[in-house]
Amino acid sequence: MSMNPRWTFRKDGALQLRMYFVMFMLAALYLFFITVMFGLGVPIEFVIVIAAVMLGIQWFGSDKIVLRAMNAKLVTPEEQPKLHAMVDRLVERAEMPKPKVAIAMTDVPNAFATGRNQQNALVCVTDGIVKRLDDGELEGVIAHELMHRRLAEYGGEIDAVFVCLCLPRYDCECFRPRASMLHEIAERLHVSLGGVPCIGGTPEFLETALGAGARPIRVRTGRRKARTRGAPVRDEIETHDDLAAAVDALLAPS
Repeated sequence: MSMNPRWTFRKDGALQLRMYFVMFMLAALYLFFITVMFGLGVPIEFVIVIAAVMLGIQWFGSDKIVLRAMNAKLVTPEEQPKLHAMVDRLVERAEMPKPKVAIAMTDVPNAFATGRNQQNALVCVTDGIVKRLDDGELEGVIAHELMHRRLAEYGGEIDAVFVCLCLPRYDCECFRPRASMLHEIAERLHVSLGGVPCIGGTPEFLETALGAGARPIRVRTGRRKARTRGAPVRDEIETHDDLAAAVDALLAPS
């Protein structure tokens, strides 16, 4: 697989090491605590009770712990009307309860969603990302975070996001007519492309997915007819009227 080095994003090994280190230190902290309790002769029943209380505090107070750790605060519609309006539009469109809205006072551009259930859900954006993004971009970021919450309700998760930032004039190898990005996804996630659903609306992408051995699924967007940019859609490519119909077909019992 030949990838254009200008558009290839490598794994962040340092980030992975830091994540593993944090998980290791948390496990070590619990083991140290249990060892000390046993060393002091504390009955095992009492140790279990203390551990259960600590876990309960972390579980039921996760949103408050995150807010304190991020130096964030909940904001009202009066304090941040534009931010609340974005969240209101998105939750109405997604037919989901509105989460709490918070702002973290840091210049680092970031956003996240947390909470153990819908009643305790929280979406937080940093002051840095609010300053750097326009309204459309910020709403897209918030939608992404809410999508994580919605997927978690159904037991799903997003493993990775791959984006082609190339303009047509660069003739990149990501998609048209090559399939380098699809092959990179398969390599990164250690999966086979055989039969993997690839949903799109353009004939170029669908032909690329078909050539890679995946399962191309066309969704009619209403913006194009049978032909798009000179490339006809093959009759054998699975087609649905909208994204909801495509999802229903994927979830239907085989």
